[in-house]
Amino acid sequence: AVVSQVESAGFPYAQRYEPGVFAGFAIAPAAISAAATGNHCSAVTARVLCSISFGLFQIMGFNLYGFLGWKQSVATFLSDTEQQLTTFGLFCKNNGVDPATFDFTDEAALEHFARSYNGPGDVPNYVAKMKAAFVALPPD
Repeated sequence: AVVSQVESAGFPYAQRYEPGVFAGFAIAPAAISAAATGNHCSAVTARVLCSISFGLFQIMGFNLYGFLGWKQSVATFLSDTEQQLTTFGLFCKNNGVDPATFDFTDEAALEHFARSYNGPGDVPNYVAKMKAAFVALPPD
């Protein structure tokens, strides 16, 4: 719930183009190929898709079609919130994070997650957003 709030304000159809990824990031050819096949599009369009983050958790396309192994269209991914949650869990597991037991009061854990999930660019700001979203969660 915290990451979904930070990344998309809970909107499962959110999409954000990351021009820095498109311009300066080496996207694996296998990810581009998988995106092209899944979306029935050209390699150039697939590269754009790999440079967009998608869904509740804003999974980057190069991760979605890369190590996360998604084979279907972006539209299918966006319309399936359970799949978005499953994919987020796979990303977390691959980065040594267990969403079910994550401690939002552990500064080192927050920084590790922020660095692995959002990148090294602005870890303190991402940590602050996660803390604020955690505090704002309704009580169980």
